[in-house]
Amino acid sequence: MSQQASKFPAWTYNKTEHLSDYVVTSSHQITHVIAERPPRGVPGKVFRPIANVLAYDRWAVDKDLLVTLQKNRHREFWDVTRVVRMVKTPKLWILERVNR
Repeated sequence: MSQQASKFPAWTYNKTEHLSDYVVTSSHQITHVIAERPPRGVPGKVFRPIANVLAYDRWAVDKDLLVTLQKNRHREFWDVTRVVRMVKTPKLWILERVNR
């Protein structure tokens, strides 16, 4: 084992789903959590959010711009790309145990 690797304890990745907040917070072996819901249900004294992952939520249409383009008879394809945009919202939250 390299000197660098020996500085960090071994870790195990576990993809168990549907764990209760109690199970997650009571086991000190769990140091990080990737959650599919905001961390409201997990006590802030145990875990803190350190990052989130944005992902597709919906398409949004700028209706005012669309009306303006239609009134001005702009019908080129590039005008459509100005009217429609992808909206992304947090879908995963990465939490870290506060007192390890």
